[in-house]
Amino acid sequence: MRDATWLIVSAAEVPADDGWLGPHERVALDVFGFERRRADWRAGRWAAKQAVLRSGVVPAEATLASLEILSADDGCPELWLGGERAGVKLSISHRAGAAVALVCGGHKIAGCDLELVERRAQSFAMDWFTPGELEAVNRATQASRDRLVTLIWSAKESALKAVRIGLRADTRDVEISPGASEFVASIHGLELPGWWRVDGNWLMTAVVADATANVEERMRC
Repeated sequence: MRDATWLIVSAAEVPADDGWLGPHERVALDVFGFERRRADWRAGRWAAKQAVLRSGVVPAEATLASLEILSADDGCPELWLGGERAGVKLSISHRAGAAVALVCGGHKIAGCDLELVERRAQSFAMDWFTPGELEAVNRATQASRDRLVTLIWSAKESALKAVRIGLRADTRDVEISPGASEFVASIHGLELPGWWRVDGNWLMTAVVADATANVEERMRC
């Protein structure tokens, strides 16, 4: 994807020590009491920091420990460098021992999601999908249905992360129009471009678009 860097890692790739975490991140990590939650969180931060360094959006002398990824008031991850917010947009997702991170310049909005392609009950789609999306699912062959349901759900998550709303919104406020490797997420009159990839049983989606000042206001309408 142009203007963006993304990276998928497994939890097994993350160093066992915490020397690559900054002081505020270590405090945040201590909040998690369950080992799985700690592992997912660490994998997401590791993927994001590696993606940031690869993207070239921070000075070359920046170190892993000097980059801190902290949660904003709305829960979205934000990059800090030297005690100040960096002009970078990033998104993180983790699922079943893997994590993905997406990084781009601050003039964009960005969201990503990682899912396993797996069987979901028809009630899942009926609860979360729009009538148009349900029609597409019902037309799909049995062989492609599971992937399509996963794609639509994941694309919704990416789009809602990009506009910093997340699953606080009704997922039926987002209409996904999937293509062969891309999709469009329509949200209250906005059309956000995205793409998707499949690697084995993993499906990743990402949305990167020009920042629009009134995105969140439209979502609250």
